[in-house]
Amino acid sequence: MSLRVASESVVSDLARGGLEEILSPAGSTRYDERVSSYFSLTAQKKLYCFVQPKPAEQVSQILKSLLAHPDARFAIRGGGHVM
Repeated sequence: MSLRVASESVVSDLARGGLEEILSPAGSTRYDERVSSYFSLTAQKKLYCFVQPKPAEQVSQILKSLLAHPDARFAIRGGGHVM
């Protein structure tokens, strides 16, 4: 699962919360790889970052940050397109 975040304030909160290792900010190699992994070019969005949590604790921390910013836009991506 990865989370596409479109709010700079949420990204800052996540980084301050110790989640820098799972953040892929715009312009990074990991970010470019995530964007290019979309099956459809029309589905590609330009965002502040991707977040790829592993344990449930990271998911919880991310959701708490999102809830603290009710105007933040985000999307959740599961397994993606499977061929």
